[in-house]
Amino acid sequence: MVKRANRQHALAQIEASLRAGAHIFEKLIEQRNLQITSAAAILSRDHAFQVAFAGAEQDRATTLSALESLQTRSKADLVLIASLDKELLFDTRRPALHGVAFPFPQLIEKAETSETTYGFVVQGKELYAMAITPLRAPDPIAWLCPAFRINDAFAREIKAYSDLEITFFDQSDPRKIHVLLATTFDGKKREALVSTLQERAFVPKQITDVSLNRERYVSYLLPLPTETGTAAVLLQRSLDRELAPYLRLERTYVVLALLGLQFRLRLESGSRAACPNQFCSSPKGRAKSGKATTNIA
Repeated sequence: MVKRANRQHALAQIEASLRAGAHIFEKLIEQRNLQITSAAAILSRDHAFQVAFAGAEQDRATTLSALESLQTRSKADLVLIASLDKELLFDTRRPALHGVAFPFPQLIEKAETSETTYGFVVQGKELYAMAITPLRAPDPIAWLCPAFRINDAFAREIKAYSDLEITFFDQSDPRKIHVLLATTFDGKKREALVSTLQERAFVPKQITDVSLNRERYVSYLLPLPTETGTAAVLLQRSLDRELAPYLRLERTYVVLALLGLQFRLRLESGSRAACPNQFCSSPKGRAKSGKATTNIA
């Protein structure tokens, strides 16, 4: 009964810790996106790039070179520029692509009401945090869209602050094939995670247990709305690791109980050795035994 109560208390503490970790994760992501948005606003006021962009129609190569320089200085992984009419003008990943519809029009619509915004986008099999801010000269003439990839290194950076295993994956495939985008796991646990994502459905914001390479994890799913599909982040903590202190305490209780039982048995054994006959156990017998001893003396 005590063991069961201790285990239930331990599980409750672990689940509360996981929910608290999820809250920390959300705050860290929000803070990171605000930093990206601020960086984008600073880049949009870069005078050298504004000059290069003004001559884009006459010299596209120079504008692309200036845009790549801007990308390097901002440490962005991708930079897009869209017209005010939501037409793609520049893409540093695909320099020859332009004159087509901007792939994330809803982000521009949000930026039109708040001037600067951010969101998650999936391009190919990669997840990005993208900021959108107007490029001014001095009035808005285009939309500048730097994007920062959410990869394994980013997940590990967040883990350092939240103490969680973190996995980003894409849920957009109608065949329910979940594409792994980034994770803190590697090796066999990464392989086990990929299989688990295909075989098991996770309910958002509900704690569940999963086993990865014979290690149990408590898991918490957070939806991650994107402009081109549905992504999610799976937050996990090792149940075996979290339970270890409680299991050590249980073993300590068992050892103490055994030592207590052993001590009691030794006391009873010593008592029987001092007075082997059942007669000694009664008050009358002890009195007679004492009397007999006195007469002999």
